[in-house]
Amino acid sequence: MIIKTRLPQLMADKKIRVISQLAKEVDLDRRTITALYDGTNKGIDYDTLLKLCIFFECGIGDLLYVEK
Repeated sequence: MIIKTRLPQLMADKKIRVISQLAKEVDLDRRTITALYDGTNKGIDYDTLLKLCIFFECGIGDLLYVEK
């Protein structure tokens, strides 16, 4: 099993086209968001989760899911 992100879908829903725009909006490093977006991250910080969930007005389950 692997944990995946719905970040591309959430960004599209908010009409955010580039990762750098999201990075600026949530005050996170672009590389952090890029790794999460691409699925190349090795982990995710609680602060990162919190900032993204607040911005997208969603829960953690709306941002992440488990793929079997």
